[in-house]
Amino acid sequence: MPTLLSVIGRLASATLLALALLPGPASSACAERPAAIDEAKFTLGPRHHPLGRPLPASAGFNQPDRCVDEIWFFDQNGNGQPDPGEVRVFGANRQVDCGSCHGESLQAKSAASASVFLRQDAAVLCLVCHRL
Repeated sequence: MPTLLSVIGRLASATLLALALLPGPASSACAERPAAIDEAKFTLGPRHHPLGRPLPASAGFNQPDRCVDEIWFFDQNGNGQPDPGEVRVFGANRQVDCGSCHGESLQAKSAASASVFLRQDAAVLCLVCHRL
């Protein structure tokens, strides 16, 4: 019969192994190359979010918590992968681009949001990055 100490030791080892296998927070090494800046995207018109610029690193903005293959993303479901409904920014400079907010996703959203392929409903999408 195992002793209490041996059971605790096995549980601690299993816990440490499980934690080591989980995807951890992104490191800056994930995205070493900055995304190319396309100045033509700076002025797409009044109905577009500014593009081609890095996500500001200031108190007014949330920062993505994961990075996979040069894509930083807000891992809202905690699975370590950039899912279709999760907002993303690109490269080491965490650049906002069309694909940050637009992409096909099955997330529940209004018809208007779905018609322009927003990753999430417009009512909550802005709050992923912006602290208002």
